[in-house]
Amino acid sequence: MKNPVVFIVEKNTYHGNLVKYHLQANRFQDVRVFSNAEDCLLAISRGVVPDFIISDTHSGRMNDSGFLEQVLVSAPGTRVVFFSASADEYLASQLLEKGAADYIHTTSKGDAGIRELIKNLRFIYKEVFQSE
Repeated sequence: MKNPVVFIVEKNTYHGNLVKYHLQANRFQDVRVFSNAEDCLLAISRGVVPDFIISDTHSGRMNDSGFLEQVLVSAPGTRVVFFSASADEYLASQLLEKGAADYIHTTSKGDAGIRELIKNLRFIYKEVFQSE
């Protein structure tokens, strides 16, 4: 079984590292954190193509739809999961329609949101990557 590469795009360093910690504790070993969408896209342009991108909404100068579109063009096999405190259902439905793999609303209990994130990543991994 391939060890998936996971990029986290999170402007809050503490939160990004917390998610990274939980992912690594749950056997996602190759996890990299970026403070904005532009740095994430730069890494992709340099040839590091992640299996998953976990992104907060509003993670840089670029809007969420623009970021998603650029990822899907430059790394079409990458699954983008938005993990955000924003409960904006309209934004969530727009991003899902444009190709996001999931939109998970973090709760006031951060660990509950992270558990759901990990559960969903495992599901997507089994459905997509192990069936290839």
